[in-house]
Amino acid sequence: MLSAEVIGNLGNDPEMKYGQNGSGRLQFNVAANFRARNQSGEWEDRAEWVRCTVFGQRAESLSNLLKKGSRVYV
Repeated sequence: MLSAEVIGNLGNDPEMKYGQNGSGRLQFNVAANFRARNQSGEWEDRAEWVRCTVFGQRAESLSNLLKKGSRVYV
């Protein structure tokens, strides 16, 4: 099983969707910012985008709390 920890900001408002059985699914994008050297050796800011999905009751509660720009730790 692969796992990762991501700290960043939401790039858009989360999307709440419901399956045929009524269970919720919340999807959102997190931008994790970091600094790296470019080919000329200068530091530059970069962002790595991570697509996240949350299911069930947790999805329901987070859909009311999260919005574009929210800081999250996933």
